Amino acid sequence: MTATQELAVSSQRPPQGGQERWRTTVRDDKYEVSSHGRVRSKTRLIVDYTGRRRTFKGVILKPNFHPRTGYSHVNISGARTVAVHILVLEAFGGPRPAGCQVRHYDGDPGNNHASNLLWGTPLENAADRIRHGRNRHADKVRCSRGHLLILPNIDRYKMTKYGHRQCLSCKNAGRTRRKSRHPETLPSLQEASDLIYDRIMAGEVVK
Repeated sequence: MTATQELAVSSQRPPQGGQERWRTTVRDDKYEVSSHGRVRSKTRLIVDYTGRRRTFKGVILKPNFHPRTGYSHVNISGARTVAVHILVLEAFGGPRPAGCQVRHYDGDPGNNHASNLLWGTPLENAADRIRHGRNRHADKVRCSRGHLLILPNIDRYKMTKYGHRQCLSCKNAGRTRRKSRHPETLPSLQEASDLIYDRIMAGEVVK
């Protein structure tokens, strides 16, 4: 292992405490992922096109961190990029259930220990963000056009499935404009959504 590789490995050593376990990744058997959230390539023998046998020593992969989400990713199988938390949970938590995504239980997207990850629905993930204080929509009481984000002026589907509070008045006004062949003849989005908001809050059912 070169000095550069040694430096990369030492800078990513997991915190003390707990036994680090390694398992082959579900996506590529040339790589392993650990219960502490590290990924490494396996030492393997390669026979090139001339028939020469060469040994490639396994190394710890250096993750790339997404500047907005804070999630870490690694490149495996050449240029294929995969989120580390997905590799960890697939190896230690079993296959992804239908419709589920990874939850970081402590709210830290950089903590990819297997004990911190679990599968969950989008609604559970949204509830986690509220619990951790990371959902910027949780404290909003009005949409950008000034309508109250309370029932009945909330898209119930988005609320139930994703935990999002979307203004139903603005959604319906925007949909009407998109479907119109002559949107220039319609009132502005502010005016249209205000009219729909008044109807919704008066108890009318707006399709």
